[in-house]
Amino acid sequence: MNIQVSAKTFSNAAAMLADAAAVRRRLFSPPTPAPVIPAPADVEVRTHHLKLDKRPKDAHVLAWKVWKVMIGARPCREYVRDRCNQLGVDFQDVLGPSRSQPISFIRHLLMWEIKTKIRREMSYPDIGRVFGGRDHTSVLFACRKIQEMIDGQPNDFMERKRRAVIEHQRRTA
Repeated sequence: MNIQVSAKTFSNAAAMLADAAAVRRRLFSPPTPAPVIPAPADVEVRTHHLKLDKRPKDAHVLAWKVWKVMIGARPCREYVRDRCNQLGVDFQDVLGPSRSQPISFIRHLLMWEIKTKIRREMSYPDIGRVFGGRDHTSVLFACRKIQEMIDGQPNDFMERKRRAVIEHQRRTA
């Protein structure tokens, strides 16, 4: 490491004291806050699905995060919505915290479909975000579970899928 240091030259003691005072002010005074940029009037910032972050953010940072989540997950979210309509299951139930067997089975099935059929390059955390902010290990478990079912007995898998949909419809009717 090669560090070069050069000494300041002062013409008199007053200049040296003024420089020392300026350095002290710069180092020991509180930082000046950055200007806050207001959100554009035509952009709606929704932050209910973002993780709660206590640090202050400018409106453009929040808008960018919302845009990133919506653009990155939109095709998959639309696919999940369409599949929920096909299976006769409420979209909010699949994304919600429900742990009932029919709902969790359908949720696992849809996670597996996204990972294997829709977007193979999508990471497990990204798929978890599509399903209401679930952890990547939940997605990994779901994909492995459904793949084992398909590899083991394909006919039993289809029967279980049919029974899960019927059971959910019976409970909600």
